[in-house]
Amino acid sequence: MSQPLEPNPSPLESNPPFVLAPPPWQTKCDIYWLPSYGRGPLPANAYSPLEASSPTFADPAQSGDFKGGLGLVMIIRYSETPVGSYNEMIYMPGSFQVPREGAKPASRVTRIYVDQKETTYNGRLNWNLPKHLVRFTFTNLNNPARIQVQVFPPDTTATSPFFTATVKPFRWLPSFPFSSKALVINPPVPASGKDGEEELCGTDKWVRTAMAFSCKNAKLCSTDVVQPHERRGGRYCACELVA
Repeated sequence: MSQPLEPNPSPLESNPPFVLAPPPWQTKCDIYWLPSYGRGPLPANAYSPLEASSPTFADPAQSGDFKGGLGLVMIIRYSETPVGSYNEMIYMPGSFQVPREGAKPASRVTRIYVDQKETTYNGRLNWNLPKHLVRFTFTNLNNPARIQVQVFPPDTTATSPFFTATVKPFRWLPSFPFSSKALVINPPVPASGKDGEEELCGTDKWVRTAMAFSCKNAKLCSTDVVQPHERRGGRYCACELVA
């Protein structure tokens, strides 16, 4: 089966509910990288329920088999983007086969959380990124200096995070310049179709996205990750791979 790998050039709706911000985007942000390594079957909870219910997104027969390899969790604090500032957590479990003749396995984003509707809509529309809304808190801790990141369901009454990471820079190691590139190929995302979830738009084409990162002062850090067992399932959870 051959699939086109083209940008999504225009919204599927004639009257989009949010301001359009077409690619490419240039952004400024702080990023925390949490690498992992995938082996065997795709980890449990790799997809949110909406995407898990879509054969074109989650069925290996249509979207390609999981191959594993280097995976990544990225926690990003955007200060400048075409849709304003927001926070984001990305989960890429590893490489997937791309159902296109001659295509090599490529990285895929299977879960991604943000705290702004505009980037949810445009991320799904532009790059097939399966964005869903959540809440983030970032807390500076002392003795030693570190930062705690917590991710909650979007309901303001929710008091228990489904993901907590505490990041501590290695003080005795100097910062260094860093740059990297990544290629992500994602299948079409499904639309929610529910009232009040207009940001969860759908697409009908595969998309290949080239990302480039560059900074002058990268630092190595240690990270402690906590995931409550009762949150390891459903719409708001992080994969056990990153626990």
